[in-house]
Amino acid sequence: ENAIKTIAESRKLDTVRTQLSKQKRHHSEELADAAVVAELSRSFSPDAQSALIKFAQIAGAAKFSRSAKPSKMTQRQRRRRQEYLNAFDRCCRFIPCWILTTSQISDYLPAECLFDLVVIDESSQSGVTVLPGMMRGKQWLIVGDGKQVSPTEAFVSEENMENLRATLPDSPLEDALLPGRSFFDLCAQAFPRGRVVLHEHFRCAPEIINFSNELFYEGRLIPLRLPKKGDRFDPSIGDIKVTGGTKTGKVNEKEADKIVELVREMMTSPESSSKPRSIGIISLIGDEQSRLIRGRLLDVCGPENLARHDVLIGDPPQFQGAERDVVFLSMVCSRQNCPTQNQQFHFQRANVALSRARDRVVLVR
Repeated sequence: ENAIKTIAESRKLDTVRTQLSKQKRHHSEELADAAVVAELSRSFSPDAQSALIKFAQIAGAAKFSRSAKPSKMTQRQRRRRQEYLNAFDRCCRFIPCWILTTSQISDYLPAECLFDLVVIDESSQSGVTVLPGMMRGKQWLIVGDGKQVSPTEAFVSEENMENLRATLPDSPLEDALLPGRSFFDLCAQAFPRGRVVLHEHFRCAPEIINFSNELFYEGRLIPLRLPKKGDRFDPSIGDIKVTGGTKTGKVNEKEADKIVELVREMMTSPESSSKPRSIGIISLIGDEQSRLIRGRLLDVCGPENLARHDVLIGDPPQFQGAERDVVFLSMVCSRQNCPTQNQQFHFQRANVALSRARDRVVLVR
């Protein structure tokens, strides 16, 4: 009896410890935010603070971009747009670090070298459209993975490809500037001695990343994540065969129904009530299957449960840079109905899909 009481008390204390750890992490984040704001406030001159306040006041009324067409604006809108851009140009130099999308860089930042360092993340998904951002930095740091999803040339005609090639200057990098090639590939060719390859892997449980490690990275990755006892699945990789599942167009309805059933079971399990795990659902062929699953999952589980489990549904490009505790993979294709063209394209998508799960990945086929 004493042993049972001790175990029960230990479990209660473990729950309290988990709650306190979350509170500590939350307060640490708030403290870091406050410290940054306080330090910036002390370091800003009165002119800088005045410029930032003015921009905040103007931006609160309306936002404009440099690419907006003045010809479609009224005289008053043109005047306000110019006030907005002038206020932004005056204050942007006082902020030491900016985080922007590629399109926002051209819309908001002046066309001059402003920064000591420009970092391009997920560059293997980007094309040469990131070059305007690079021109604003003295040094570059290009982060990417050539074995993950790259831009596609699927919707660019060969005629347009040849027209674009004719406008490019003669260069050994000419092919790398065309659609279908990533900025990461371009920089790998342009700066072959500037590469630093990272080998440590922190996201997935070792059993999950081992498949990609052997197939795509020649066993060079070193898995360093060891899940806590309460986070582990045994096994961490699941394979479920759906009887009678067939691909019709770009969807497989029986696969979709099976995934919805598995997700519903996971959401209604006793463990889920105390510790909801985040869930990802990836369609390996097109977005049509993910839209089908999303609609059926909303009907069965409701938006509240999807939000509670931070559910993300999409194809591999939507998951690049993302992660979830548990990921369900929908193969979509069936026997005698599988894509056979562009193997590199499908290899990249498979690599992304197979490395998004932290604790468990389930293949439904």
